[in-house]
Amino acid sequence: MEIREIYVLCKERSKKLVLEFLDRFLPEREASTEDYPYPEYSDDPECVYDDCDELFEVLENNTGESYSVYWDSANNGEVKNAMVFFTEDGSMIVGIAVECDDCGVWLKKLSEVVEGEYGYVSFESPPPETQEEFMMYCKTKAGQPQIKRN
Repeated sequence: MEIREIYVLCKERSKKLVLEFLDRFLPEREASTEDYPYPEYSDDPECVYDDCDELFEVLENNTGESYSVYWDSANNGEVKNAMVFFTEDGSMIVGIAVECDDCGVWLKKLSEVVEGEYGYVSFESPPPETQEEFMMYCKTKAGQPQIKRN
């Protein structure tokens, strides 16, 4: 079985939703980095967070900032990685990496937890960077499991 990445555009951008997503899909997790400079990729960050919880609060309130956060599984479960992408246009995309034969089942589970209307299955490719690009990608992507509930 190959590992696939499943991405869903969330109904909202919030710390609460990130934590619900993580607790549901990767409860035993390890951060993929030691700290979180803010803004991301800044040569001179305003702040460097040791914990992503504080970062989530900042990103929830600063909707013009983009940021990507990754976690690895701390066990050998079905979900290998989890990802959250805060977009520069105020949206949020979540993703999981799983070994799956029927990725549509995982896509449905993920979309239900984050109440997402758009999502798709991919292979080693990060999601589009804005809500509009993500929605357009879902509308035009053919031949892959995806959701479009509108």
